[in-house]
Amino acid sequence: MARESTQLEEPAAAASPTIVDRTPIDGDREVRIALVLYGGVSLAIYIHGVTQELLRAVRATAAAQPGFGNQAPLLEELTPIEAIYRELGRRAGSAAPFAPELDPVVHRRVHTRFVVDVISGTSAGGINGVFLAKALANHRSLADLRTLWIEEGDLDLLLNDRHSVRGLPPSIRLEQPPRALLNTRRLYYRLLEALGGLDRTEAGVVDSPLAEEIDLYVTATDVRGLVQPIPLWDRAVYERRHRSVFHFLYAAARASGARRNDFERENNGFLAFASRATSSFPIAFEPMTLADVSQVPPWNRDPRRFSADVQAWKPFYRDFLRAADGSTESADPQRFSTAPSATAATWTTSRSATPPTSCARGGATAGC
Repeated sequence: MARESTQLEEPAAAASPTIVDRTPIDGDREVRIALVLYGGVSLAIYIHGVTQELLRAVRATAAAQPGFGNQAPLLEELTPIEAIYRELGRRAGSAAPFAPELDPVVHRRVHTRFVVDVISGTSAGGINGVFLAKALANHRSLADLRTLWIEEGDLDLLLNDRHSVRGLPPSIRLEQPPRALLNTRRLYYRLLEALGGLDRTEAGVVDSPLAEEIDLYVTATDVRGLVQPIPLWDRAVYERRHRSVFHFLYAAARASGARRNDFERENNGFLAFASRATSSFPIAFEPMTLADVSQVPPWNRDPRRFSADVQAWKPFYRDFLRAADGSTESADPQRFSTAPSATAATWTTSRSATPPTSCARGGATAGC
């Protein structure tokens, strides 16, 4: 049976009005937001809309130059939605937050900044969390993710048959026989492409005006399990830990003393891997291993690059390189990537998306 595809054309949108607002960002307080983004196929685009609004709120109350003081606003020309967040920033913390009109004296500056500094997510929430964190760290928009959800979140495209490789590089081949209902390589490659759209274009080291520190936690389930010792009084016993948490960090030098940005271009492959791993669930998307990354461009054309990147990504999966007794690090970094089902993700509950309390800011690694 030939499949039919019906594409609905959106009506041309009228140009949004622009509001000019040069109110200085001289905030004396911050509203810090810690996000827990739930999983669920039907919630994917809804959660994306939430992250879009949070990004707008942060940008509307951010200064053009990082740091406090009587700074020019990052945005001077606002959309109506951004103007609402700017007004919230002026009213929150002011002497007359509920005044019917903005008083030019009382509301002469933005008192409150909105800041997102902790993000955790599972499944579709994990994907949205990765992109929000990267957009904040690199001062980018989420337009590429919006395009991904609208154009690629189509079962007709993802269904694991010969149609699912259309539009992909010829080197991405269809699995024979298919191991899952949906084409997991297509999802990974499209995630990788969208992450590339959030890379910084400026040369040199540039701090983001949208954040000073961002902790991102992406949960997954290790199907095989990581063998860990439990010390007892007279001996040690071993059990498998299936809970896995990938931790990524952005920190400006002014905030932590040492700059770190895990959302740079060279880590896109692992960010896409974490996004793809957390969104695995039975039947639809099969469990993923790091070795599966080598099946898509650019790594399927350059095995040496894949080996080099696996080495560079070691801080994100350091726990999986240690011996069972925790004493030394494995000499074989490929053990993680070639294990039959290492870091394969299944559906996890919202509770598992909560950042672990034992992970110290700036010092945690994957699986902490």
